[in-house]
Amino acid sequence: MEENWDIAIILDACRYDFFKRFYRYFFEGYLERIVSKGSCTAEWFKKTFTSVYNDTIYVSGNPFINSYSITIKGCCARKHFRTIVDIWARSWDPILGTVLPQSMNKSLLKTFEHYRGKRIIAHYLQPHAPYISPRYFVAGFSFPDVLKGSLFTLLPSAHPKGESQINDMLGFGKVSRRLETLLNWIEKIIKRAKLGNGIVLEIRRTLKMPPKSPLDATRRLYGVAGLRKAYTINLLIVLEILTYVLENLDGRIVITSDHGEFLGEKNMFRHPCGVEDPILRHVPYFIVKKVKKPKKPVFSLYPLKLKIKLMRRLRRK
Repeated sequence: MEENWDIAIILDACRYDFFKRFYRYFFEGYLERIVSKGSCTAEWFKKTFTSVYNDTIYVSGNPFINSYSITIKGCCARKHFRTIVDIWARSWDPILGTVLPQSMNKSLLKTFEHYRGKRIIAHYLQPHAPYISPRYFVAGFSFPDVLKGSLFTLLPSAHPKGESQINDMLGFGKVSRRLETLLNWIEKIIKRAKLGNGIVLEIRRTLKMPPKSPLDATRRLYGVAGLRKAYTINLLIVLEILTYVLENLDGRIVITSDHGEFLGEKNMFRHPCGVEDPILRHVPYFIVKKVKKPKKPVFSLYPLKLKIKLMRRLRRK
């Protein structure tokens, strides 16, 4: 918050190394590698925002940062900012199970016009899973239940390839709950031993249990190489979509992230809290000087194409 900026774009789970490879296709500016204060959103938020910022509006696509007077994992955002715009509550896509970056663009532009002279933080969910491309989407998240603290729960899939592996696995009943308890205990032991949570994910797959998350669902179908391609496309989607809104904004604009993402390194996946690994802690801090808007949209069309594809499938059911 001490840095000099007017609008800060947060790309959830954006790794520095991936951002460095692709930002030049969409923007010109100055890139730094900085160390995040957390390896998950809640940890990053608690350690980054320690005061009251009456000059700042937070446009949030992530339900961890919300206007509710509820503390989740020690994170209570309402007391820190002048206003929190709950885009996650207004624009959660029920089919794709996320907040699309197009929805974030619209809200960011409205907020900029309404609160001129105020600092704005816009928290986009991408490149965080689910992977909203027609090739790699398998499942999204169900609508967040902030009151119960249930924010990122796997949504049954509409994807034809993922359906047999996900939808048919959601009825384990008591046996499933016991297995979940056992695997959660095993995962804690593995975390202490630093063996990688990929072991637990493979146990779940062998036992034909539901994937742990959209990331795990994509990994099951497409492997680690496919998962990394899916993550890359998610990043390209949000970067291209950003070009359509940033050219309409004034002031000093920066793009950064809350944390990175394990994509199979050291047999690790996701972004557990309390991890010091550079993959999770090294994030981009990019000062935008020029927007290179594409002549023909490519990646920004992917979410629309995917949604049309899934809606056609749902209608056939």
